[in-house]
Amino acid sequence: MIEIKEKDKCCGCTACYSVCPKSAIQMEADEEGFKYPVVNKDICVDCELCEKVCPIISEKPTGVGISQKYAVQNSDDSERYMSTAGGVFSLIANWVIEEKKGFVYAVGFNDTTILHKRAEEKYQLEEMRGSKYVQSELGDIFKEVKQNLLCGKECLFVGTPCQVYGLSKYIGNSNLRNYLILVDLLCLGVSSPLLYEKWISYIEDKYHKSVRRVYFRDKSYGYATANVRVEFKNGKFIEQKYDAKSLMKTFFSGYNMRPSCYDCSFRCVDRVSDFTIGDFHQIGQYCKQMDDDKGTTCLWIHTVKAQELFEKCKEKMKYHVLDRNCSSTLDTFSKKTSIPKDRDLFWKDTNRLDYLDFSKKWAENDIKSIMANFVKPMINKMPFRSYFFRLIKRIKQRKFEKRVYNANK
Repeated sequence: MIEIKEKDKCCGCTACYSVCPKSAIQMEADEEGFKYPVVNKDICVDCELCEKVCPIISEKPTGVGISQKYAVQNSDDSERYMSTAGGVFSLIANWVIEEKKGFVYAVGFNDTTILHKRAEEKYQLEEMRGSKYVQSELGDIFKEVKQNLLCGKECLFVGTPCQVYGLSKYIGNSNLRNYLILVDLLCLGVSSPLLYEKWISYIEDKYHKSVRRVYFRDKSYGYATANVRVEFKNGKFIEQKYDAKSLMKTFFSGYNMRPSCYDCSFRCVDRVSDFTIGDFHQIGQYCKQMDDDKGTTCLWIHTVKAQELFEKCKEKMKYHVLDRNCSSTLDTFSKKTSIPKDRDLFWKDTNRLDYLDFSKKWAENDIKSIMANFVKPMINKMPFRSYFFRLIKRIKQRKFEKRVYNANK
């Protein structure tokens, strides 16, 4: 049976929970808000199915059929604007819904809760666009996907590499895989739902308004600069403020991350997915004509099925073929992220302090951040804004790559 002795050996994908024939496994959150399987030994029959589908315990894939890279932009500007990068998810999802009358499973919202859900109409894809960064609630999604596959329904599942691998192990090497399209993400890691909920509660209490939606990578300031936008149900919003950015500061500082993400088992070339998608901020180095500050996706095609789907969507995109040596977090050194030495204290404070006191300590609003919050809105109105923000992005990217490189030495 599954027994989690080391938390860095569990990614929380729910494959074990989904496969258990006796419903002896429940996913329960720990003090950090991350969920882990807990086995009811009174009803467990030791069938070992949970161990067989675990993506961390099981043997990893040794290769992929093909692996071609593209830089891609959705030709629909509205879909691309609402996406984190170039809008490739929308292209694939639209095809599944329009051409196959199938279902799309990706991360959306239930009020402010971040969770995987199903879309069967194009309008339902709107909330699924854009990065969420918080580990999503999966619930019974794996079971639902398999049931629809058994009924002959084409399904698209989009998630982190560990979620995709877990679903693949749960489905197994059967004919059902022919009806399933898997898309995984270039993933730095996932942050805590618990801390996210504390942040939302703090914002709602402070502004006396209910939060409708969070845009973690809003493009109001272009593609090159990050902007967290929190929209309220009354139509008001906050952005470029400390309150809006404090949660993401805890993530990118390395504290607010699931233990298994620091030394990820899935951030590698050998994927079980059909597609891998991610940001491509370096597009200007490879194709200057596509460097328009509106977003570009780096797309990897791993299977013949994915290549055929790509060919069918070509007329709705701009694309550029990339050399296999083009750098990315898929196939370079960035497998590990440094674990902060005082991470345990961070989580003790998460549960001990109210959010304001906690954020002042762990996501300090320093002079540099205050100046950026003040200056960015002014720069955003100027004609050279795109050049300036892209320059800042390149500097931040180099610092990030250096930090990740040091973690992997």
